[in-house]
Amino acid sequence: MHIYVFSAIYYVSDGGKKKRVVRAIFSTMLLLHDYLVLQIYKAAIKKRNLEYAFTLTLAIASIQTHEVYASSFFSDGVVALFCYAAVLALLKQYSVTATVLISIAIGLKMNALLYLPCFLLVIQLMHGLSGTICSLAFLAGFQIIIAAPFL
Repeated sequence: MHIYVFSAIYYVSDGGKKKRVVRAIFSTMLLLHDYLVLQIYKAAIKKRNLEYAFTLTLAIASIQTHEVYASSFFSDGVVALFCYAAVLALLKQYSVTATVLISIAIGLKMNALLYLPCFLLVIQLMHGLSGTICSLAFLAGFQIIIAAPFL
């Protein structure tokens, strides 16, 4: 997946010559990332009745995420984007969408596997053992399919 994502960015930016296009892509991903995080906070607040202003302040004060997107064009930001999208999909109970998104994140970089225990626990609570097995089968199958050209 890493190769596919960055090949697309390479192609769109005319072989990396159009730096503004690359910056615009990563800036858009940063805005999308922030939107997803705020939507996660919003969904969590609805379930827990927390103060929105407090969590909004924490989200805005977070500088580390901005550094990932602004200073280095590695796959960490892209992985975080897909992981947060998967978390939001789980909060909205779109488990199939969440499984696809976490599969893409794992395909991009293996550190997304750190989300997997909690992800599978939520799937287990939502759909039972059969849902968990189906999610694991999809995750494994997806990784095999995207790795096939390189094997």
